[in-house]
Amino acid sequence: MRKMTLVIALALAVSLVSSCDFFRTIAGRPTSREIEAKRARIELASRREAARQDSIARAEAAAKALAEAAVADSLHAIDTLTHIGKLHKASSYVNIPSKRLRSPYAVVVGVFSSEANAERLAARYREEGFEAYVLKYYSSLCAVLVSPCDKISDALKAYRRVRALPGASKETWVLSNE
Repeated sequence: MRKMTLVIALALAVSLVSSCDFFRTIAGRPTSREIEAKRARIELASRREAARQDSIARAEAAAKALAEAAVADSLHAIDTLTHIGKLHKASSYVNIPSKRLRSPYAVVVGVFSSEANAERLAARYREEGFEAYVLKYYSSLCAVLVSPCDKISDALKAYRRVRALPGASKETWVLSNE
C-alpha cells in the first residue's frame, strides 16, 4: 500500500510541477503553445478578411460615385443639347438609316445632296483630327457625321469642339441613335 501511495503522490507532484501540457501531450491533445499559435492564426485570418471586406466596400463606393458622376454628366449633356435644340433622335427621321449609324451618338456637321461635297467636308474634319464619315440617307441626301461616341457627355464635348473650329456651321447638331 505504501508503494501505491508513493506512486500517487509522485504522480501528483509531477503533474503540479510539469503543468497540463505534459498530460495533454501524453493524451495526444494540443498543448497551450499550439492552442495559442492557432488562436494567432485565426486572428490574423480574421484581420485579413476584414481588410478584404473593407477594400471591397471602398471599391464599391468608388464605382458608385463614378456611376453617379457619369449619370450626372449624361443628364447635363442631354439638358444642354435639348435646351439649345441640338439633340435629334434618328428614330424621329423616317429617311435616316439608324441601322447604319456606327455609334449611339455622333455630331452632324452638314447635310448635302451631293456625295462629293459631303466627302470633301468629311475629309476636312479628318484633317482637323476628327473621326468623320458620310451617311447616306434613304433619300438622296448625305450627312457628314464626326466623332461617333458611346456616351452623350462625349457627344456634347465633341459638339463643343466642332463649334469652336473656325468656320464651323451653326447648323451643327447631335444625332442620337437611341
